[in-house]
Amino acid sequence: MTSDRSWVSRNRYNEFKYLTEEYKIGVNDFIKFAWDNRDPEDGGLIRCPCEDCANKYFKDPSDVKVDLYLNGIMKWYTRWDLHGERDMPRVEVAETSARNVHYGDEDIVIVRDPTNFFVDLTMFENNHFMDDYVEEQNESDDEDQNENINIDEQSDNDDLT
Repeated sequence: MTSDRSWVSRNRYNEFKYLTEEYKIGVNDFIKFAWDNRDPEDGGLIRCPCEDCANKYFKDPSDVKVDLYLNGIMKWYTRWDLHGERDMPRVEVAETSARNVHYGDEDIVIVRDPTNFFVDLTMFENNHFMDDYVEEQNESDDEDQNENINIDEQSDNDDLT
């Protein structure tokens, strides 16, 4: 199988309105890849990445092939993660930026990767980072519970008058 997936974003028809050889080869490579990496629990079906199905529906590989010929594949679907592709794209060190944030005695390293996601890599000597948040949540829950009790008592008193 070729690793070149540029066929996904190219026009699937040639000047004579026939499917290009590149597109047909790409579809065949995709079907083989999806079949080889399918989940046995899916009962011989694979997700259909055509423009209409958008990986929402499981179909027989021959039906997926027809859909891809008729509807085209989603133009952005070049990493076939829903079809068993496991390799993560490599991130060059030069493409990342990081900054250290200090929280008490603990250091938190925030790394920004090229896909604009933030990943929190945290190094703790002891696991107290969330303690303040949990305490605040517990206090807030207690206040809400007390408020509900007061409202219930008030409505009981209103019923008596």
